[in-house]
Amino acid sequence: MPKLANGFLCFGPSFFVSAAFILSMYAQWRCNYVNTGSDAEVNSENGLRFVEKIGPTCYTAIGGVAYKYPEGAVSNTVQGLSLATVVTGAISWCIYLFAACCRFPPPLWLLTSLLCLATAVTEGMVFHYMFNSDVCADTSCSWGTGAKCAISAMTFWSLSCVMTCGVFQQAQAEKNGDDE
Repeated sequence: MPKLANGFLCFGPSFFVSAAFILSMYAQWRCNYVNTGSDAEVNSENGLRFVEKIGPTCYTAIGGVAYKYPEGAVSNTVQGLSLATVVTGAISWCIYLFAACCRFPPPLWLLTSLLCLATAVTEGMVFHYMFNSDVCADTSCSWGTGAKCAISAMTFWSLSCVMTCGVFQQAQAEKNGDDE
């Protein structure tokens, strides 16, 4: 059996990172994060009319048509955190993508663990800001498919962070064993 560059310990976290990344992408780029439960005009001073569902980057009007937000309708913080979630998640996913064929030094695994933690935190902050937005202040909001995917992604990112610490410890032990 061939010896893998980083051992078999990488396969567990790589599965969780892949699942978390797919769920995060779905949650961040779809217009169904929050269900407003309303078919009336919502928050018309920001230009949003007849909103059925909202997401970090777009909203869905009654009838299922998706629109980009008008300027100033959603805080730039939500959109920035959404982008940060995708970027940090993509970096973590790419590291695990190449983990089976490239040997990485232990500090990179520690950095990857911190990236997974940062991704879980930014995912949670997007969730927080979406449910505390102006649209949800005016109506009663419920979890949409995107919010449910975000919760699952936060769980997977957190598990990946802990499991990557194990990969870091294994890589550190192998490095110390090679040095002796």
